[in-house]
Amino acid sequence: MARAITQIEKEKTNPVEEQSQALTQVLQAVGNSSQALIILLDILNELHQAGILEILQGMLKNRQQVGAIAMSQLNQPTVHHLLKNGMSILQFLGNLEPEKVEKIIHVITHGIERSSQLENEKPLSFWDLTKMLRSPEVSLSIHMIFNFLRGMGEELNRDHPVHDEGK
Repeated sequence: MARAITQIEKEKTNPVEEQSQALTQVLQAVGNSSQALIILLDILNELHQAGILEILQGMLKNRQQVGAIAMSQLNQPTVHHLLKNGMSILQFLGNLEPEKVEKIIHVITHGIERSSQLENEKPLSFWDLTKMLRSPEVSLSIHMIFNFLRGMGEELNRDHPVHDEGK
């Protein structure tokens, strides 16, 4: 039968040995990551030359005052409006179908390109305007604009019903 262990001896480490091992590990890590460290040091040098490190250091040393100023600025009504409007814009963009937005952007881009070709065009006569209104492209564009206006009017009418006096 084996003897029972009654006392466990903890291995005491030498502080000099621990420091030596830590330095060895650091040197190995530096050797393994030398390219990344060189790039990091270059970035730090650029930040220092630009004065950004001093700004960050000053902000950290005065973090309580900087925090108080930041909170007072964030507590302004205009910032509240900005955040609320930003959220509304994000919700609006989230509700749009990407394919439709892409098509409308493409159509608008083509229209802008076409409208910039007016350099040598003569002024429109009433007859030219009538012919243009009959063209399928112009008719389709006008139809799209009127549908856009109709959709806006329908939504506005939900919030503020307008009584038709002419009917």
